[in-house]
Amino acid sequence: MRWLFLYLCVMSDDLMINKVAESGLITIDLEDYYPKEEVAVFDMKDHLFMGLILKEKILEKRLKI
Repeated sequence: MRWLFLYLCVMSDDLMINKVAESGLITIDLEDYYPKEEVAVFDMKDHLFMGLILKEKILEKRLKI
């Protein structure tokens, strides 16, 4: 565990430098990208052959594409 601490911080003249903070990483708030509209739920399981295999023609017939 000590090596991880030493990797993230460098001791220089009794001053700790946080290299992670200086790395230029940005923080993204995922709430900004969450859809504001209601999300429709679609369960593919009901449209799969034997409940496991996707067959495009069967799916097209059931969804009437």
